[in-house]
Amino acid sequence: MTSVAEETNGNYRVDNISSLFNALAEDDTIQEMRNPSPSSTGLTPLTQQQVEARLGDSILKRIAWSLPASALQKPWLLSLGGENSSDKTAKTTGSYYQYHRQLKSREKIRKAMQYARSHGGAVVVMIIDDGKHYSEPVNERSIKDIKGLIVRHRWQIAPYLRTGSQTFDLDDIDHYEILTIDKDIQSKLSFEGKSTNRNDRLIHKSRILRFDGSLMPDDWMLSRNNGWGLSVFDEIWRYY
Repeated sequence: MTSVAEETNGNYRVDNISSLFNALAEDDTIQEMRNPSPSSTGLTPLTQQQVEARLGDSILKRIAWSLPASALQKPWLLSLGGENSSDKTAKTTGSYYQYHRQLKSREKIRKAMQYARSHGGAVVVMIIDDGKHYSEPVNERSIKDIKGLIVRHRWQIAPYLRTGSQTFDLDDIDHYEILTIDKDIQSKLSFEGKSTNRNDRLIHKSRILRFDGSLMPDDWMLSRNNGWGLSVFDEIWRYY
């Protein structure tokens, strides 16, 4: 640990983090920070309201959101062929970039990554035109278009567990359930919300891009946290 020494009347006073803790050793809060004890009821993740309140703190917001923002400052590159690429290849790559600009792929992925870190998980729902309902697996041979991307955080959508099912592995989840119905969901998914059919609220996992925050064991996430891991705030808040 780096120390800063200050000379005073021939003596040296060492100022560092340890001396700060020692000076405040009688403070119960500091003692708890240095020697955190597990809760008798187990780990309790922050609520949505608590997470979003912490996003109002500029430092905490930077901790959660700055990494995705930095990681996606530049777009990804598509390279086809070698130095003697044909005009057809150039046209293909140009169309590829234009397609992603129309979908706002980079912005959507950045937003999903930010939500994953701050909220503990997020998804990008791909609106795929393959002639099938969104609750059914994607038919890759029939894909005509990707019409849009919808970003939702973990309190708006969650892995769906059928009643009575004993699922302990996220890989065994087939669907995600829409928890919050809004105009964006209604228009882009053609969701009417009037049918009693459960499938109206389910999106097949093949139409989902999942982004995780701080991962926990699958069985813990499924049984304790609605199928999601932890926010970065869950990990740092008690020390902040």
